[in-house]
Amino acid sequence: NILPLDFIEESAGGTLDAAVEAMDYVIRMQRQMNIRVINASWGGPSCSSILENKIAQLAQHNILFVAAAGNLGNNIDLIPYMEFPASYTQPNQITVGSTTPYFTGMASHSNFGAITVDLFAPGEDIFSTVFSDGVGLLTGTSMATPFVSGAAAVLWSIYPDASYQQIKQAIHMGVDEDQTLISQTRGRLNLRKSIEYMQGRALAPMQLSQP
Repeated sequence: NILPLDFIEESAGGTLDAAVEAMDYVIRMQRQMNIRVINASWGGPSCSSILENKIAQLAQHNILFVAAAGNLGNNIDLIPYMEFPASYTQPNQITVGSTTPYFTGMASHSNFGAITVDLFAPGEDIFSTVFSDGVGLLTGTSMATPFVSGAAAVLWSIYPDASYQQIKQAIHMGVDEDQTLISQTRGRLNLRKSIEYMQGRALAPMQLSQP
């Protein structure tokens, strides 16, 4: 299930206060709605310790925060002030860069960083919804991020008792390595391999019963 928390207007403007308010709602509703992942396909140059502290607070509720790396083509290890929340490095955070459509390397628009970016996922010409109730092709790290958020959700659906640390580690360990992808893992998302990694851990998968 997807819980839409809309704090950004059609003009693409939003406030940090509204972002924090949305995250507070997640914390309040976490147990009732079994919220595990926040997909943060947004960001900008505004920095706030309040926002970083709120991301850290999510860890107390076993929630992963998956952030878009940004679309300026910058190394955000060197200029972190250009992109937040992507440049934060909280333990429960995964920052996602964008690859080209045919996995030939980093997309030219994508930010990168061996410290701040965790991994990459497809982010060019992604079929998605657009304004006016339509569909079309969109490009950006905001398109790559939901692939990783969805992968985390799939892993948690199989291993509901897993911690955010275990889910994050499985995503890291499951990547297809590509040394041209400048990130912590030097890799691209591979959900199948992440599932196989979890299968090798001492976690019990969800038990399904006959209807």
